[in-house]
Amino acid sequence: MSPGQISIRKRRFGASDLNVSEFGLGCARIGGIFKAGPQEFVRLLSAALDAGITFFDTSNIYSQGESEQLIGRAFRHRRNDVVIATKAGYVLPSQRRMIARIKPFVRPVIRALGLSREHLPSAVRGELSQDFSAAHLRQSVEASLRRLHTDRIDVFQLHCPS
Repeated sequence: MSPGQISIRKRRFGASDLNVSEFGLGCARIGGIFKAGPQEFVRLLSAALDAGITFFDTSNIYSQGESEQLIGRAFRHRRNDVVIATKAGYVLPSQRRMIARIKPFVRPVIRALGLSREHLPSAVRGELSQDFSAAHLRQSVEASLRRLHTDRIDVFQLHCPS
């Protein structure tokens, strides 16, 4: 350990067999058309792991799934070194699903115009709904596994159930 570097301790995650860093990284703001480019997020995630953070919490809806994609990209070759938690239950409105598909083309326009999320009309954002049915959760898990480029989700959570 170099001078000035803090050692992050690990501990057992609840009653599970998982060992995680005492500090985790919430990834709600990883990705998105209003933020930095994808490679900058991959570097951030890799730097967090290199600094000793091993617990990463995301969701299938964070940045329309881009958060999971970037986590998968960052840890594809280091999967056994991290514990990934994700969530499902929210359903993105059709407007946000469409934006997810064209994000690489929209991001430069957003930057050039200096737009921010707060200035978008609600009709563009759409309203979230929830679905905790077995079929929706199964579909969400399968899609998360693809985006995360992994064969397992270490911690699966229901996202804000009533």
